[in-house]
Parts: sequence; structure tokens; C-alpha cells
Amino acid sequence: MQTHARLVIVGGGIAGCSLLYYLAKAGWTDLILVEKDELTSGTTWHSAGYVTSYGTSAALVQLHSRSWQIYETLEAEVGAPTGAHRTGSLRVTNDHDQITDFRRSVARMRHLGVHAEIVGRDELRNLLPILDCDDALGALYTREDGHTDAAMSTNAFAKGARDLGAIIHRQTRVESLRQRRGGEWEVITPQGTIIAGTVVAAAGMWTAEIGNMVGVSLPVVPITHENMVTEAVAELAGLDLELPVTRHLHGRFTFRQERDGLLVGLNDLDGKPPLWSVDGIPRSFSQELLPDDLDRVAGSLESAIRYLPVLGRVGVRRMINGPTSRTTDQIPLVGPVAGRDNLFVMGGFTAGITEGPAVAEQLARWIIDGEPGMDLRAFDARRFAAHVDKRYVCESLRNGHNHGLLVNYPNLVKPAVQPVRASALHDRLEARGARFFARNGWDCPAVFTDAEAGESEPPTFDRPQWTEAVAREQRCALDGVAVMDLTSLSKYEISGAGARAALDAALACRLPRRAGGITLAPMLSARGGVLCHFTLARLEKDRFYLTAAAAAQVHHMDCLRRALPASARVRLDDVTARHGVLLLTGPRAPAVMARLTGARVTHTSFPPMTARSLRLGGAPVWALRCDSTGGAGWELHHSLEFQIALYEALMMAGEEFGIADMGLRAFEGLRIEARTPIWGSELSPKTSPLEANLEDAVDLDKGEFVGRDAVAALAGRGAKRALACLTINADGDEAWLWGGEPVRCAGRYAGFVASAGLSARSGQPLGLAYLPVEALQAAAPIEVELPDGPRRASVLT
Repeated sequence: MQTHARLVIVGGGIAGCSLLYYLAKAGWTDLILVEKDELTSGTTWHSAGYVTSYGTSAALVQLHSRSWQIYETLEAEVGAPTGAHRTGSLRVTNDHDQITDFRRSVARMRHLGVHAEIVGRDELRNLLPILDCDDALGALYTREDGHTDAAMSTNAFAKGARDLGAIIHRQTRVESLRQRRGGEWEVITPQGTIIAGTVVAAAGMWTAEIGNMVGVSLPVVPITHENMVTEAVAELAGLDLELPVTRHLHGRFTFRQERDGLLVGLNDLDGKPPLWSVDGIPRSFSQELLPDDLDRVAGSLESAIRYLPVLGRVGVRRMINGPTSRTTDQIPLVGPVAGRDNLFVMGGFTAGITEGPAVAEQLARWIIDGEPGMDLRAFDARRFAAHVDKRYVCESLRNGHNHGLLVNYPNLVKPAVQPVRASALHDRLEARGARFFARNGWDCPAVFTDAEAGESEPPTFDRPQWTEAVAREQRCALDGVAVMDLTSLSKYEISGAGARAALDAALACRLPRRAGGITLAPMLSARGGVLCHFTLARLEKDRFYLTAAAAAQVHHMDCLRRALPASARVRLDDVTARHGVLLLTGPRAPAVMARLTGARVTHTSFPPMTARSLRLGGAPVWALRCDSTGGAGWELHHSLEFQIALYEALMMAGEEFGIADMGLRAFEGLRIEARTPIWGSELSPKTSPLEANLEDAVDLDKGEFVGRDAVAALAGRGAKRALACLTINADGDEAWLWGGEPVRCAGRYAGFVASAGLSARSGQPLGLAYLPVEALQAAAPIEVELPDGPRRASVLT
């Protein structure tokens, strides 16, 4: 066995073999893949092989459609069959709201160059003559979709990689991984140890076990899924074309043609797939099936027979109950592993055959170039904080959270498995009418309402019920004073004699010259995109305090760890759990602050973008004069033990000014109207700060920093797009923006709405979108694609 390698991939399924191929194709040598048994012996070998371009986000559509292109060209590239069949696919529904959801999908897919249409009952009968369509309202038809033979495709990738010089070791189990002091990894197997510069865990349902070897949590758990293969169906013999791959959404089953019979996928009607071997997969398990569990899928089988009457007349060749993997949000873990250098992951796929090759192509670029070619934030393995462990994923699956949704309502608030992270004010705010949603495990106040506790908001695509409550909160913030719990913010401290120099090299901004200064602080990728975005306060000469979006906690911490030198002169701490944050905002906020400090607070005495240490209501507080809503507010950072006392002091001091609680929905509308971009919505590694209204946060004259050359080049030639605030002309109707809607400028697709909310001033829906600078300068007509058709939009200036 070769004892050294540039990179070792652990796992020989579709993920590992496609990644090996793309790394080899990019010119990398000394590549080794190790598989504990035979290639495809995990989930891949019993996969149904569906490949669809459908996706609930732009990123998913792009990846899914790219995978199909890969399958269609791979055979010619490597000289091996893949078994790809272009049959088209159908999503059949009996639900009016699902048709509305399909319209949103069609607009999204067409914008991305994917053909999609909604077909009615008559055309559906022509496409699916064996389906009972009597109560179907229609279907989403993507004619470029199909299916592939998962095992053949995997072996085609393996052949292509071998032909390019990569090595594959089968029957080679990884017993442990150990990192050397220099950063290399020891990949220890019974056949010997391989010293690898980089390791990629592409082990499917064994992903969590690979994580355990290196002391990190990779929250992937195994579940089971049942398929049924029928005997020959006489009605298929006379068909000219192969049936489209079909998903019957109401019936909760899938099917495709399997030679002269059908392959039928049976699902749990309650959206709670069964867990399997979550405490450890049996060591000997490989290319095996599990005992049939027909009782569990009986409802789905009955539904399949109801809509596919031929099933009642044919026998069953075999049942296939095989294990696969899940994460809590049904999106795989991809990219660098937090806290570990030279270790990547690519596992936990719900739809590995659909997503695997395209994700592998992007991960190869990530490994080689330091970043992928497209925005993969939704897939980033660092998107979860520590609360998302194996127990959390199991609980989410047991309770059907985030699974089994028939309609993708944009306002549907998916409940947290358990409010595992909450501020000290949670119960008080709930008693005051707060309704919560989860953000990275935090139970965050969304809106304050008079509705009965536990009463859920009706799902809708139109104007939501919360607009009046949100408008009340926004009016208080605009005309009086409001307070908001922002404890969910991610928080970090960097200190030490080398802290200033290290941060200066890592961030694009010029650091505050003295203690008490605040600045916006983007961290850029080498290509000049916004890798991270912070608000930075210099608390002391060698002590800096950074905050970021709640969803960014692990991602930004890991990026800081990689960017800052490993030195005793620089200390990096994640202090998210130590500090609470209350936002005090509005024109009467200075009066409230004056009541509590006993001193006059003015724009001059406490100017914007400065920070001070104060005592408010007996609580020691760092008051940061910065406000993402565009108002005259403060973020009050404090130890959590003082949070209740501080909140009560603010409410008492602000009583005569009509102080009110505010939730995240009101905040979101205010920050959109203020054109404040945030990481995770408008800011990403594919976004330049010069496009995102952050040019003042970049100092090209301060010296070298990561991404400087790329930003300087863009500044020289001028950005081609800019962040704009849109409002649709929705007077007198229920039209609404939710985010993700395609935008047209002068009749041409230009982008998507990144985030949306309620305008505090007009009461109409608002959205932020990147649009062509030329179109904005020419005041070109703008339209937003809504489910009922294009809607004229205006740019707020």
C-alpha cells in the first residue's frame, strides 16, 4: 500500500468516487480513496437513482440540474456506462396551494435556465396513462429530468479517476484518524497507515463515526427507506416512451419504470422516517438490506394502489428496505470541518444521486482553490452550532420536524426540536405575547401578538396575519422607542498583544484607532467575496469584541481561527453563551438612556459607532452605538446574569415614552428599508462588499489584507450590480414578497429577492435584491415574478 498521499477520501459511494474523479480531473496527483468493502456498498447500491432539477432554492436547482448534465456527459468522458435515462419527471398534486408553490418553482427554475411547466389533468393522463388522475389538479413537469443507475455511475467515476492516476483501495477499513503536529493526517487501516495532507470524510451514513474518530460532531444519523419492485406490468408494453419519474405528493409515494415493471418508493405518511443503528452501525454491515417493514409503510402502499390500480394486479419481485442517512434539515454536510485543519466532509445526503456529482465538483474547487465556485452556505458543515448533535437529529426525525412537508409555504415557521438556547427573558417575553421561531437553536422572539399562546399562523403565500402587529412595533421604533432581545447574535473576543496586527491582516476594514471605536468589519475571501461579516468594537487597546449573525456562530469562529495566527500573543474566544444583547432603538432611545445614566445623551456626547462601558439599572453594560435598523439606537451587551434586571430597568425608564417590545419580523423590515445587508441573506463569498453598500467598510489604503487585490480590481472597473431595495405595487391586494422571487429588469431576468419584510413607512412588502447597475441608472422597468404572474416593482431611493 502507498504510504503517503496528497489527499485521502474515506468512502466509495457516489460522493467519494465523484469527488476523486473531479480532483484527478483538475490535475491533482497522489490521490487515494479507501473503502471498507466494495464500491457502492453503503446506500448507493440500492438507490432508486432519481435525478431531478427541481429544488426549493436557487442553489439546489443549480446543483441538481448540473448533476444531470454530468451524468449525461460522463459516459463519453470516461468510456463507461452510467445507465442515465432522460424520462422527465412529474410532481403530481391534489392541492391548490401546491399549485401555487409550483408556480413559484417554475419562475425560479426558468430564471436559472431549467425548463419547467405546470401541466393539467388531461396532459397528465397522456404522460402517465397508468395513473388515476381523477382528483389531480395538475403536476410540475420538468422534462429534462430522469434517473440513472447509481452503481454504474459510481463505477464510471471510479474508472475515470483511476485512468487519471488515482488509486482506490477496496476492502480497506479506516480504523482511526490521527492528526500530526504539522497538520498531516495518519489514516490508519489494517493494511497499513497512509500519511495524508488532507482527508475527506465521504462515508455516507458512517459520517458521524468518522467525526467521532477525530473528536468532532458530524450530525448524520442512519434511517431506513422502503422500495418495492413489481413484476411485469402489461400496460407498459405498448408504450412508446419510458414513463416519467413521478412523485405523488398527496399520495406520499414515488415510482419510475424499472424495465417491464415499476419501482415504487413507499414513505412514512407522518413524515417520521425510522431511525436505525444510531448508536453505531454494525461493524460487519455492508451491501445488505434490512427486514421488510410493511406495517410502517402500509398507508403509503394503500395510497399507491389507489392511484396506480395496476399495482393491485401484479406481483412483487422484491422489497428493498435499505438504510440511508439524514441531517436535521435534510441538506448534506459539505466543506471544511470546524476546528480541524485539512479535514473536509461530504456526507449526510438525502438525495445523493441527485446532488452528489455537482457537490463533488464544487468541493473539489473548494479544496483546490480555497472556495467553491458557487454559494454553498446552505450546505456548509459549519452551519450548525454545538446543540445539533446526534440526539438533536434523532429527536427532529422522531417528531417529524422539517420533514414530510407537502407544501413549501414561505411563512411556515418550522418549530425547534426543543428550545435548547434561550435568553433569560424568554418566559417574560412569552408572557408579553412573544411568538418565537428558531435561529441556530435559539428561541428568538419573532412578533408580539394578542393571539392565544400556541396559536399558529395560517400558512399562506399572500399577506400574512402578522403585518398589523409588526407595523405597531415598527411605529414604536420609528416614532418612539422599542427594545428587542438580540441575544442570539454570535459574539467573539480577540485579545492579546498581537490581536491588532492579526485582525488588521484578516479584515478588510481599518481598525478603530482607539478604545471605544466601532466599525463594520468584513472578512473577505481571496476572490474578494464576503466570507464573514462582523461588527467590531475596540474595547481596550488589545481587546476587540466582534458580533455577527446568529447563523454564523460556528462558521465565523472557524474562519477566525484559520485566519488568525496560532500564537500566545493572540487569544480567540467564542463568548456567545456568556453575553446577552438588548437593542434599544428609536428617537426616544436617548431619553431612556439619559434616565438610566443620569447624564444627557446626545448625538455629540455619545456619537454613532462608538462604545462605552456603563451601568444601567445596576447592570454593567457595554453600550454600542450601532443600529442595523438605521435608527438612533444602542446594542446593550451584558452578562446574562444581569439580563432580567436590565430589561426591567429599560421598560421602567421608557414607560412614559411608550416603550414597546419588538421582534425579529419588525427588525427585518426596518433593516431592509435601511438597506442594511446581513450575512446569510445578502452577504456571501459570492458577493463583493462593493456591491453590497459596504464600500465604506473596506480600506484599500491600509495595507495588505486577504482579498484586497480582487476588491481593488473591481473598484477599478466598477461593479456591475448593486444592492437595491424594492417594493411591489401591492395596493389593494394581498400580494407579498417572501424572498427568493426572480426579478426582471427591462424584461430580462436579473436576480432574486434576497430577503423580504414589511415597510415601516408604507405598510407594503419590501425586498432587497442585487440588480444591474446599468438598469438602475437607466430607471429600467422592474418586475418581480409572483405566483400569479409578474408584478411591477419600484426601487426605493
